[in-house]
Amino acid sequence: IVRGHNKNQRPDLLQLKVGLGITQDGIPVIGEPLSGNVDDKTWNNEFIKAMAVHLDKVDLHKVVYVADSSVVTKENLDEIAEQGLLMISRFPAIFALEGELKELAWERNEWIEVGKLCNAKEGGASRKAASYKVQAFTRELYGRPYNFVVVYSTALDQRKVKALDR
Repeated sequence: IVRGHNKNQRPDLLQLKVGLGITQDGIPVIGEPLSGNVDDKTWNNEFIKAMAVHLDKVDLHKVVYVADSSVVTKENLDEIAEQGLLMISRFPAIFALEGELKELAWERNEWIEVGKLCNAKEGGASRKAASYKVQAFTRELYGRPYNFVVVYSTALDQRKVKALDR
């Protein structure tokens, strides 16, 4: 544990992260304490390699690695391909392709209605739950084909309208 730079701009505090791999039911299967200054992109790569070693009895071709957008680097995608994993992540906006896919989705306007994922927000609020639409695309990234899904949310749309009104 070391002093570092956290999101609250408090370099005087000790930083600690926990790297954790869980099942779809939320049961931890692999975990490790990390220095608070460990880069998520680097840790993902090390974790994928460690997972292959620790889960040697598991067919990794049946494992779906779900991670935040920090997993989307050339090195991490190469390691995921080498291990034969499937992966789901949010595609980061640092890629020009992210904006291109959003624009293409608006141009095509071939949305597939997914609907609401819940009835109402928790806490007794009377607001309506968001409704979702999606469009899927296949594009190449670092020489490999990937499936991308552009998601439209009515809740996000309403927030943008309120921001514009302000």
